[in-house]
Amino acid sequence: MKKILFSLTVFLISLTTWSQVPQCPVFKQIKYRFSSITDSTLHLKSKYSYDLDGNQILWILSLWDSDLNDCVIYSKREYSYDLEGNRILEISNKWDSNFNDWVFYSKDEYSYDLDGNQILDIYYNWDSNLNDWVYYPKHEYSYDHEGNQI
Repeated sequence: MKKILFSLTVFLISLTTWSQVPQCPVFKQIKYRFSSITDSTLHLKSKYSYDLDGNQILWILSLWDSDLNDCVIYSKREYSYDLEGNRILEISNKWDSNFNDWVFYSKDEYSYDLDGNQILDIYYNWDSNLNDWVYYPKHEYSYDHEGNQI
């Protein structure tokens, strides 16, 4: 007999924030997995933070550790935007329990033309041996006079 897994998402709103921007709301998402009608297991927790313009600036993911019987911080993404609200930077970090601190993982940089069309996406991986970002792929985009990607 196959076990049917159900997913339930519960959204909670908190007025406190862990971002650098005052008065920013933090949204928490908690997911449980159900192996039966009466049994549930916490699966993950996500925290999202937004700037005053409604742009997501932070996402922290914690995963359930059954050995510790608690959620453990796993990863973090931070986002930056230009004055037009276009995302220009995304930095991903992983939690390193040995150092008890965040370590870089990857980075995306984005550029846009005057019409707001994305024209560039550069991806980097963090190289801990070099202690620097290492260029990975680059995607360039162009558009016709009607704004269609070509």
